[in-house]
Parts: sequence; C-alpha cells; structure tokens
Amino acid sequence: MWTNLKGWTLYRIIYLIVLLIVMSVYFIFRALYVLLGMGDLFLVQWTFLGVSILLSIFAFLNYLVARKFDTARWKRYSLFLFVAMVFGTLGDFLLAGVLPIALDLFMFGVVAFAFGQVFYLLALRQLSTLIINPTGSISNNGGSPRFNRRNLIIWLAYIISCAAGYMLALFNPAIFELSVGGLCYFLLFVSVLAFALTKFFDDYPLPFKVSLFFGFLLFFISDIVLAWNKFYTPILFGSLIISITYLLGQLLVHLTPLLKASSNSSR
Repeated sequence: MWTNLKGWTLYRIIYLIVLLIVMSVYFIFRALYVLLGMGDLFLVQWTFLGVSILLSIFAFLNYLVARKFDTARWKRYSLFLFVAMVFGTLGDFLLAGVLPIALDLFMFGVVAFAFGQVFYLLALRQLSTLIINPTGSISNNGGSPRFNRRNLIIWLAYIISCAAGYMLALFNPAIFELSVGGLCYFLLFVSVLAFALTKFFDDYPLPFKVSLFFGFLLFFISDIVLAWNKFYTPILFGSLIISITYLLGQLLVHLTPLLKASSNSSR
C-alpha cells in the first residue's frame, strides 16, 4: 500500500507542477493587462477560470487519495475541501460575468462562496473541535457538551474586531442590502479564519498548519480588496491583488492534504 501511496503522491506532485505553470502564465497575463494594458481581457478571464478548474481537479485528486489510503476523518476533510473548491469555482464563473445570463451575478457569486466557506468550516471540524467538544462534559451537568474556551475566545475576538472594522470601513448605507449580505459573508469567513488559527494549538505538522492558516488569510485579503472595490473606489492594481491572493490562498489550503505527516493519517 505504501508503494501505491508514493505513486499517487508523485502523480499529485506532477499535477501540482502543471498547475503552478498555468497559474504563473495567468499571473503574467494579468500583470501585463493591468500594468501595461497589453493582452485581451477575454483571454485573461478564461485563463483565470482555467486555473480555478485545475484547483478543483487537484482537490478531487486529494480526495481520491484520502478515500483510498486515509482514515474516515481525513476522507471527510478532503471531501469537504473538494466541495468547497467546487463552490469556489462556481463563484469564480459567476463573478467573472462570462455566463450567458442577463442578471447581476455578483450576489449569486457571493452565495456560492458562502456555501464554500460552510464546507471549509466542516473540513476544519474534522481535524479537531471548533467550539463544542462532543466528547467532553461538565462534571456538574453529567454529560453536557463542554465548550472549548480557547477556541471560543479566539473566535469571539476575531468576530468582534473584524465586525467592527467592517462596519467602520466597508459598510455602505447607499447599498444597504449588499452591505448587509457582505457582512454576513464576512463574518462567516472570519469564523473560518479564526478556527484555522486554532489549529496551531493542535498536534499537526507546522507546514500543514502554516499552509492552512496563511492560505485562508490570503483568501480573506482578496475578499477584503474585492469588497473595497465594490463598495467604495477601486484600489490601484486591485484586480491583480485580488487574483494573486485568491489563487495562492486556495492553493495553500488545498496543499494541506499533501503536508500532513504520515503519522497523522492513522489517527
């Protein structure tokens, strides 16, 4: 089985190299278009969407490996990552405006990404408890679920500080409904980021934890810039910043199945 696993790992690494090459080509196309006005927007958009599709395929490969070689919790983790990336790719198509639908698809794209964040939360839940520890209990209550106080404090600190920042910097009464929807999505993503941070306290390899947290952090930065561009004035080179942070963030998150130690696979 170990020989087969090494073979699958090699396939994923080769695929990852191809993905990085295509992603680099996209970054070059986007940089030339944004900085120098060179190239065609249609080509830039579809190269971006091509990278998004390749990321979904990479997530699916990770799930196939987990399904064949890993324990149930890692199978669920990889499955939820794959589903989240599929929603991300759907959101990419909706936000790109390339679909032949005569509607403003921005909100539909945000909803697709919101579903993706829900599945990212479910994936994180497979690694360790988020707030409620179903195996613990308060002795005085004889079997009641026990709160993970550390995670609860981290989550509340993120929620309160980031919600305050959103209301002060991004909330725009002129587009009230859109701003409220953005706030709901924002708080959902903040929860993902907070619980990704809590994994630093769990027993996983450092590369795994760094890739997980900073992947979501880059993804979060891309959404902040996107929201600022949408609700206020466009940031200089905003589209380039959004695409680079988003794709690198998603890539780091979906590298985590490759970065977990083999000893963790048996947990």
